[in-house]
Amino acid sequence: MTVEGAEWGFNENLIQFVFEGELKAIALFNLNIALRKKRASVSEARR
Repeated sequence: MTVEGAEWGFNENLIQFVFEGELKAIALFNLNIALRKKRASVSEARR
């Protein structure tokens, strides 16, 4: 493995790590919104 190859592999892993982190952040964000909507509809139903 050349130095360039090792550098490329590192960058690829970093990109994948960042991308997965973004996906998890988006998923958590969407989950949060879904839970808020659910709570809102539950409190509406109680009235």
